[in-house]
Amino acid sequence: MLKKAYLFTNSSNANFTQVINSIQEEDIVIGIDGGANFLYQNKISADLVIGDMDSIKPEVLSFFKKNTKIEIFPSEKDETDSEIALKWCRKLGIKEIIFLNSLAERFDHSLGLLSLLCSAKKYGLSAAIQNDFQKVFLADRSCFFNIEKGTILSMIPITEKVESLTTSGLKYQLENENLYRDSTRGISNECVQNKIKITYEKGELLIVLTPKQVSS
Repeated sequence: MLKKAYLFTNSSNANFTQVINSIQEEDIVIGIDGGANFLYQNKISADLVIGDMDSIKPEVLSFFKKNTKIEIFPSEKDETDSEIALKWCRKLGIKEIIFLNSLAERFDHSLGLLSLLCSAKKYGLSAAIQNDFQKVFLADRSCFFNIEKGTILSMIPITEKVESLTTSGLKYQLENENLYRDSTRGISNECVQNKIKITYEKGELLIVLTPKQVSS
């Protein structure tokens, strides 16, 4: 069964070098509409190009049509190209999804990707939005991960509140406390250990990781 997919969204001037270097031969690479332009410019092969093709360059579409699966959808539809790509991954049985996006352009599309993180979690998939400067994902009730010391970690409730939150490995620790959506208390904590643990009992918690040199 296929395990992991990298979904390149339409992002100009994006920095994905480190993420690209982590792609393995068995992983799936998908160009979501204009995201295929980046793949073409950087000579990266795609397993699929999908979307309504309103932002892909004509020469890029012609190139990928030669040896890549293409799925074209109407421009007037009730879902974004990224959501269509996520559904395609679900049908294929992919369990881990990385949306590559600069998070620096269309704010509405960035928020749309956050909605897709919620959708992926609902169906039991692991999903994140990532570039060389940030990684964004929804935390599980018990969340453990390794990280470089000094990384800035922000915890943002996307429900009204996140209850009974406890952390380990952060500069400003929380012990069985609540975080609220209308408060910025969880912003800009710092990882002081390589192993981070976050647990909570109720709600949905968004994690944003930013290298310290980027945030300073």
